Amino acid sequence: MRCLLALVLACVFSRILGELERTFRVPESAPAGHIVGNLQNSPSAPDKVNFYVVFPPESGVEDALAVSDTTGEIRTRSALDYETKSSYVFLAIPTDGSAGIRVTVAVIDENDNAPIFPVPSIDVQLSEYARVNAEMPLPSATDADFDNFGVQEYRIASGNVNNAFRLATRKLNGILYVDLIVNAELDREYRDRYQLTVEAVDGGNPPKVGQLLVNVSIIDANDNPPQFSQPRYLAHIERNTTVGSAVIAVSATDADIGPNGQVEYRLLPNPGDSHKRFSIDPKSGIISLAEPLADQPAVKNYELLVVARDFGQPLPLESTAFVTVTIMNNKDSAAKIRTIFLSQDSTPTVSEGAQIGDMVARFSVDWDGREHERAARSTVNMTLSGGGTFFTLQAADAAVFVLIVAKRLDRETLSAFDLMIIATDSNGRLAHQNVTLLVTDVNDNAPRFTESHYEAEVREKSPKGSSVLRVTASDADEGDNARVSYSLSASAPFDQWFHIDADTGLITSLHAVDCEVSAKPELVVVASDHGHPPLSTKAKIVVSVLDVNDNSPLFEKSVYNASLAEDTEVGTCFLKVGLLFIVLSVESSATRVGARGWGRSTVACGHLEWVPNAKQMGRRAVRLRPCGAIIPDLVDDGQWGAAARSEKSDRDRLFSSAGLRSFLPRLVLDAADVVRR
Repeated sequence: MRCLLALVLACVFSRILGELERTFRVPESAPAGHIVGNLQNSPSAPDKVNFYVVFPPESGVEDALAVSDTTGEIRTRSALDYETKSSYVFLAIPTDGSAGIRVTVAVIDENDNAPIFPVPSIDVQLSEYARVNAEMPLPSATDADFDNFGVQEYRIASGNVNNAFRLATRKLNGILYVDLIVNAELDREYRDRYQLTVEAVDGGNPPKVGQLLVNVSIIDANDNPPQFSQPRYLAHIERNTTVGSAVIAVSATDADIGPNGQVEYRLLPNPGDSHKRFSIDPKSGIISLAEPLADQPAVKNYELLVVARDFGQPLPLESTAFVTVTIMNNKDSAAKIRTIFLSQDSTPTVSEGAQIGDMVARFSVDWDGREHERAARSTVNMTLSGGGTFFTLQAADAAVFVLIVAKRLDRETLSAFDLMIIATDSNGRLAHQNVTLLVTDVNDNAPRFTESHYEAEVREKSPKGSSVLRVTASDADEGDNARVSYSLSASAPFDQWFHIDADTGLITSLHAVDCEVSAKPELVVVASDHGHPPLSTKAKIVVSVLDVNDNSPLFEKSVYNASLAEDTEVGTCFLKVGLLFIVLSVESSATRVGARGWGRSTVACGHLEWVPNAKQMGRRAVRLRPCGAIIPDLVDDGQWGAAARSEKSDRDRLFSSAGLRSFLPRLVLDAADVVRR
């Protein structure tokens, strides 16, 4: 009614006297109770004016502001938020008939919000062929604040190695958008990943920032042709060399990855078709003799051109190398390479634990079984084919070379290397030797279970030796380093319940398990190898013990005594009995309790039902409710009499829905006479 009157008055006064406007400002950080201003022209004047205050319907003004109609003071009811509502308007009408006041309370925006990106991180893929100034749009940040407190700029805070990228911005419909710009040529072989931290900065003082993690992956482009290990290869073979014998192995690598980095080899045709006398394995690069050489005694050497090509698309890249094969007459080549393997047992083996720089073998040349002067031996040269980049030959002195480990080995990845050692001297004589080098195992791999977590079930009271679960672990090593044994980690008392076969990993019951002690015992199984030192790993096993109904409820007492007046009303509780029981799985319509262990309660498991003694005069004297309370069903003076005693036999039973039963103790009831007045 008051609001309606105020509205009528507002209309009248607005028409007659016009309307004044007052504007107050309040920062959005002002706390509740903050004084915004006063409607009085002079709040200290002795004659103050009262006001009718009219709040627009559903404007939220009355919830945000408190306006006194007697003093004209305006206060905040709660903290204001510019981003939610930037101003509040209401009408104040003085009761002295002066002009109404249209009051505007403007909320002053403050920099209380940081810019926010829609996602914390994004993944960006760019080809290394991406041109300079290529653009990639990034998600824009938003700021709940407005104007100068909104997003003003973006910057790359970290991760921009060699200034490979820059940012460009543009503003559209009040939103500042940002693009990632390629600032320099990209090279995956130099750097294949950038992790940029992009920040959005607002105009506050100090400014607030929001961050976006930009993971830039450089996609390989086929921009690198295969590169041979040397531009020209020299090979020497005897004229009577058997067809199919290896002559030399060439090797080329490609800095690209995937198909762009896979290399295949082929021989190019040349005049005289000399290339047909040789063949090359397209994968290994081993050149072998394809036709006999004895039918051309005048030919002393062959020139071959080998092509290495990658599998890049759309256009594979190629490179070439020359191979000169010198044919030696049988009498010119009676040399032998003498080899000493430096392993502990002098066999052609190398440990996968060998360090870079370790010596594997020692090679020297014996020409025709005769010793030569050191000056003559100084012209001996040896080359290595095969072995990739894992080994290299180094000259120990003028005529001795040693095989050196050049790269860390891993037997589980590559267990053997086929090497060819080729020796030549200044007279063009040739000696070569093929060596198969085996990589021996070290215990560098722990056993691994097929699963890190196992679950199994076993029935309570299962006989000894019952199967529970079989676990399996494997080891990537070999020999004793890969032989696995199983054991159970001590977790008393559960490790006494179960046994594991050390060889098979079969877990069986050692003793009867007890659900009431633990419904879900946890075991830790350990798989250990037989290396020196041994390595091991663990897995967790949770065994669910399936309960067997093997416990009955027990009463707390064997005798309960109670006194009862003979005129006690039906339904009066006069005694509450208690049970000791094992909680197995108490269920109700609302909840399921899985707690286990001994407990005390006046409610047994399930619903209890009293079965009366059939000998008791055909009438039920007491009944037992599920709560454990015993109440009289029908008691009167004629039935009981003064000091009458009723005893229930042990054979009166208490049943539960779980099928457990307990024998009721003696119940002694004294019915006391009531003095009637």
